[in-house]
Amino acid sequence: MLDFCARKKVLADIELIPAIKINEAYERTIKGQVKYRFVIDAKTF
Repeated sequence: MLDFCARKKVLADIELIPAIKINEAYERTIKGQVKYRFVIDAKTF
């Protein structure tokens, strides 16, 4: 499936956030205010 997605350029919609905003992201998730998936930028740890 990953190979198929790569060949067809099927991408996921994400919201990249710095680690410092993880609590804010959690609160937004609880409130149902999230349109995409959150991805935490590992470089910000």
